[in-house]
Amino acid sequence: MLVEVKDLARRFDKLTAVDRVHFSIPAGGAFGLLGPNGPGKTTTVSMMCGLVVPSGGDVIIDGHSILREPMAVRRVIGAPQDIALYPTLSGRENLVFFAHMQDVPADTLASRLDAVLDIVQLADRQKDRVENADPGNSRNCLPPGRLDDLRPSGAVMRSSPPQHPGPSGTS
Repeated sequence: MLVEVKDLARRFDKLTAVDRVHFSIPAGGAFGLLGPNGPGKTTTVSMMCGLVVPSGGDVIIDGHSILREPMAVRRVIGAPQDIALYPTLSGRENLVFFAHMQDVPADTLASRLDAVLDIVQLADRQKDRVENADPGNSRNCLPPGRLDDLRPSGAVMRSSPPQHPGPSGTS
């Protein structure tokens, strides 16, 4: 399994935001967390990305525990977008920056960036500045650390679907 979520829990004082969630995602598989506001989707994804420490359980990504090997997990999934992206750059410019940090070969950079943007369904918004992005998209994980690989074991996690402009051109 690429992703194994085992009895994942998160409590905030008396509030239980995530209550012993468990699921697996095979390499090359797709998985979605669907539901109304409030049932813990973003908290679950935040724990999977290492942004929130679980109150219980664990997440294993590509054989690495988010609790015991958080840096190894981050290398697999990339950097969490809330922390890593520069707001005055576009999504594509941010990915180019991180690709250069990862020594992605220049001769394959454009095609790999296009592939990543297609995977996260943001190809049509790649020139938008991050500071103008929909707030839901700012909580997503993009795989800048995996641009040099992009094999099925590279994980892409989103806490909300991509937002597309409405008829007036706003999200």
